[in-house]
Amino acid sequence: MNLLFVEDDDDKAEKISAQILIIDPLIRLTRARSFTSALHALVKRTSEIDGVILDMSMPNYDDSPDPPENFAGRDLLRQCKLRKITKPTFVVTMLDSFGGAGRQLNLEQLDSQLANEFSPAYLGIVYYSSAQESWKSQLATKIDIIRENKREAANS
Repeated sequence: MNLLFVEDDDDKAEKISAQILIIDPLIRLTRARSFTSALHALVKRTSEIDGVILDMSMPNYDDSPDPPENFAGRDLLRQCKLRKITKPTFVVTMLDSFGGAGRQLNLEQLDSQLANEFSPAYLGIVYYSSAQESWKSQLATKIDIIRENKREAANS
């Protein structure tokens, strides 16, 4: 199974990647570090990608000196929808709120918004915390859903 892993934080990416390989050592991860590199990978290699693990906050370009965009993950989902790229996708984030004053969303609000706009491809949110272990089982559950989607697509 091939997963696109969109994450700009190296420490978080390393820990999540290691856990994914514990879940299934045969998973092949392709990492994108920004909105632009993720969109490029999805457009150019869509047939090779079985699912997406998506960070919500990321820079627009690799090695950008600018701070990450709060809703870059949502913007990526919108670009995929416009291009009719529908890959099973879930968000892994260590933030519990997004946006600035006046347009801030908590994790539950963001999850609801993404589910309303991007279902059935959107699979939900995994809240990553290095101080807790629950994210590991949530990650395994989401990967199982992607695996099952791949099996169903192969059988149809």
